[in-house]
Amino acid sequence: TLKMSFALEPCRRPAQTEEAALPGQLMQLLQAVPEQIAKASSERSCERLSKCLAALKPRQVDKGAPEPLDLEAIRHLCAQGVPDEVWSLRAVLWKVLLGYLPVDVFQWDGTLLAARSQHRDFVKELLKDFEGVEEPCQNSLSQTFHQIRKDVVRTRPELDFFSRRIDGQGGNHALTGREAGFAHIAEPCYHFDILARILLLYAKLNPGIDYVQGMNELVAPLYYLFAQCEACIVKVEADTFFCFSLMMASLRDAFMEDLNNTDAGMLGRLRHCEDILSTEDPKLWRHLEEHSVPQMFYVVRWITSMMTEDLEMPEVLRAWDA
Repeated sequence: TLKMSFALEPCRRPAQTEEAALPGQLMQLLQAVPEQIAKASSERSCERLSKCLAALKPRQVDKGAPEPLDLEAIRHLCAQGVPDEVWSLRAVLWKVLLGYLPVDVFQWDGTLLAARSQHRDFVKELLKDFEGVEEPCQNSLSQTFHQIRKDVVRTRPELDFFSRRIDGQGGNHALTGREAGFAHIAEPCYHFDILARILLLYAKLNPGIDYVQGMNELVAPLYYLFAQCEACIVKVEADTFFCFSLMMASLRDAFMEDLNNTDAGMLGRLRHCEDILSTEDPKLWRHLEEHSVPQMFYVVRWITSMMTEDLEMPEVLRAWDA
């Protein structure tokens, strides 16, 4: 199981006598969001942007420590849909709700610094398991890597983003047909190379789950979103890896056959989905029952892929807000 030591040792909060500097990501939002509000075409858009930004601002009470962020309020706002105009706003909100960024905003910079440093160490250890750049050693990760590199080049085929070079060379040119057939994890050249390294590292650190086909589609929205608002691909990779790991912590039981018959396993989640459907849309539920449409035909795909295989990327981002 992945252990993130940075989360176990909170960074020191500035003393009351110190001037507490706002974290870099929040400072960027304090500049970008008002600029977008000034350009907004509707009052509703202005209101949503303002509320989302306000939910991330620290509140000081009687010169004491700032109040922690209200996760329930943030979750409620996200469920209504995060405005698309500011990529970094959605990225920060997701990082907070996933638990990657702490509820004390003054710990954000230290948390990110520690996490990214830890990720560099993880990658160094991972690369020791490989000879050269392209071919893995004959070890337990060989078969996993073989499957991952086939899957990542097929990720989100409607987008050419993952087939583009990470250094920006070639402009909008992408590999046609994604004919590469393998991913470079030692010296990544394309965005799908980064996806492969994230997934392989996750499999190495979580041998009980390893890699399951479809995980490439789960990590893609996170990476795609973070890459839109951070120029440093090393930071994007680290943030994506930890957010993916945190997301999988709540999904992992659905990928484990031993837990299929439990409430947390696949069958338990199927029953839960049936309860939701029968309550929220009884007409549709009765129609499916009358026509003997098994839940396995549609719900399993929804659960394991979190709708990524059924929706276009903009719709996936909106669905994941909730």
